[in-house]
Amino acid sequence: MPAGSSINADDDDHLVDVHLTYGDGELLLATMHGKAIRFRESDVRLTKRPSRGVIGIRLEEGDRVIGLAAIDRDITMEKRLLMVTERGYGKRVSLVDFPLQGRGGKGVLGIKIDRDSGLLVSIGIVSDQDEIIINTDQKVIRILAGDINTYGRYARGVKLIDLEEDDHIVSVVRT
Repeated sequence: MPAGSSINADDDDHLVDVHLTYGDGELLLATMHGKAIRFRESDVRLTKRPSRGVIGIRLEEGDRVIGLAAIDRDITMEKRLLMVTERGYGKRVSLVDFPLQGRGGKGVLGIKIDRDSGLLVSIGIVSDQDEIIINTDQKVIRILAGDINTYGRYARGVKLIDLEEDDHIVSVVRT
């Protein structure tokens, strides 16, 4: 561990997301295989520096966390969780579709992943008026979040962008 490190992370661990929170909201973690877990922020105990922290979601072999969404106490229920896969599929899901669980569980299916959709690469909380910029290896598009259909957790979603066989989503940004 390098001097001054604030976390005791393994060499193959990576920081995927950071949010400023107030301590009384909820957190939602998602994995590349489409699993998601929602738990109270207060379930995450404070740890001293340096430490490994606490487990948020138990991963199945070969899976990894790809994103975090902070659900503030002020978030209104018309906001949705946007989920986008590497092959250009996406959907919005109502936050109430994700049951509140205890931290450290396996989570629930958040999006159906298959060979056509590819793995989940991005999540974020959006409102209808938010503009979404999707960057691929070869192009960039901008769409209105409200134009993306809302589906339940078990759906794959709709094709948001047509991609060539060798093209993939590299980032999704809400503006």
